[in-house]
Amino acid sequence: MAAGAAKVAGALTHAGIRPEERAAMLVLDQIEFPQIFWGAIKAGVVPVPLNTLLATPVYDAILRDSRAAILFVSAPCGRWWPPPSPITPGCARWW
Repeated sequence: MAAGAAKVAGALTHAGIRPEERAAMLVLDQIEFPQIFWGAIKAGVVPVPLNTLLATPVYDAILRDSRAAILFVSAPCGRWWPPPSPITPGCARWW
């Protein structure tokens, strides 16, 4: 777990996500969730976990309000989740 969190922290820094920026997480309950969560904290980034059972309009409101700089999406969620650029102009990156 620690190695995975360290990789996430390094990836966030490499991607230009600065401390105190927000990382939204649309991540299922699997090992990646705590790795992303603790990796964000290690990088000084604020993790914003999202419920994976919400409707698209609810995500729209939450993501706009969160000011997330990056969005992490679990692979199964990515099948039904469109790229966030039309919904969240400030969220330029998603993984």
